[in-house]
Amino acid sequence: SRRLLQREEVENVSDTLKKILSQHGRRAFGDEGTKEVRFTFAVHELDSGVAKFVADKQGRLWQQAADFAGTEKLCVLMDRGFSKDPGDPETHWHRDDEAIGLP
Repeated sequence: SRRLLQREEVENVSDTLKKILSQHGRRAFGDEGTKEVRFTFAVHELDSGVAKFVADKQGRLWQQAADFAGTEKLCVLMDRGFSKDPGDPETHWHRDDEAIGLP
């Protein structure tokens, strides 16, 4: 929901994430050899502000995740940024569960 996080909170982390994803992202290429997306792994390790945002278990984001999961016992399994640059082609359709071999 657009009202889950405070506007200022989103703007602060958004500006930081744009820089991080642009600077640290690995380019991923589609079948035609054109870049489709950037992947950035362990984003929380690249900036202390992002780390604080992700780890704030009292924050609204964690609380909403706990509500969805039905438990307070949550952890961050991984964080990965997916970003596109202006002019990048559409990402081809795929299923992540098949792409990464989930049962």
